[in-house]
Amino acid sequence: MRASGKLSVLIIILAVAASLLAGQNVSFSVSPAQLKPGDKGVLSATLSIPKELNKKQSYDPSDGEGSYLYVSGTAPGLAFGSTQYPPADHVSSDGIWEYYGPLTLRLPFTVN
Repeated sequence: MRASGKLSVLIIILAVAASLLAGQNVSFSVSPAQLKPGDKGVLSATLSIPKELNKKQSYDPSDGEGSYLYVSGTAPGLAFGSTQYPPADHVSSDGIWEYYGPLTLRLPFTVN
């Protein structure tokens, strides 16, 4: 399977998983659009909670990749790095990163 086909399958799997997150809209993008073996890319997932729900996104850095808020992927021929988080909008007294409004997580990968 070509890298673009693998990425399409990965995006579909991630979209289905993301739809399970109640009340959130998730959009995905891959950059660059065309890749060949040895190229590096980034899968971006932008999460939004409708304002009327009055909720925030949160991430506990001490939980690492096993926390509630992360992007993960597996696909033959792709090697994934760790989820990259933007700076927090606010850090609570117990160290939880809080985000208000849209949040974009990035997952770097390399095509094998």
